[in-house]
Amino acid sequence: MARLPAHVPGALTEAQQRVYDAIAGGPRATSTNGLVKADGSLAGPFNAWVHAPHIGERIQAVGEAMRFGLSLPPRLAELAILCVAHEWQAQFEWFAHSRMAATAGLEADVIEALRTGAEPALRTDADRAVYTLAKALLGPGHRIPEAAYRHAVDLLGLDAVVEVVNLVGYYCLVSSVLNGFAVPLPDGVTPPFVEPADTDLGANGSAS
Repeated sequence: MARLPAHVPGALTEAQQRVYDAIAGGPRATSTNGLVKADGSLAGPFNAWVHAPHIGERIQAVGEAMRFGLSLPPRLAELAILCVAHEWQAQFEWFAHSRMAATAGLEADVIEALRTGAEPALRTDADRAVYTLAKALLGPGHRIPEAAYRHAVDLLGLDAVVEVVNLVGYYCLVSSVLNGFAVPLPDGVTPPFVEPADTDLGANGSAS
């Protein structure tokens, strides 16, 4: 059952329409297959951003910078995003970005290892540096060890490390929206992760 109403053109406030148009008419629409659903509402986290346009307008602008304004190679960006998707078990995020990762050249065995939580057989030093940064931020303590940080800066450059750190944070926000509103996958898509039943969640909403 949908937790948010489907926001469709013709039933939007002026502010909601502005956010809708920015998403549906922007570069996301041409880079993400199936962004606009059959009923005219937006898939993924985007319907939630239309719902609260005073927040969504700002998140949308950040999101476009994260998707299209990075100097980081797409392969490395998608590697970091998949680490977030696995940590959050974010179904739609994995669905969307596993395909983008494959297009960006990330190997199928690496993608599958990231999905299952196995140690991936990463091919390059850059892959390993980004993976280490993302896993450190997502893991216990949410800190990057000094040696790992310095190694990444030496290998990738400071600007790339700044982008990776911001990318992980942004997609944690996206995952929060997807999980919080139980955003569904497209019809016919098999969930990449086992979805916990309501009875498996504790009183505070965490898996018991």
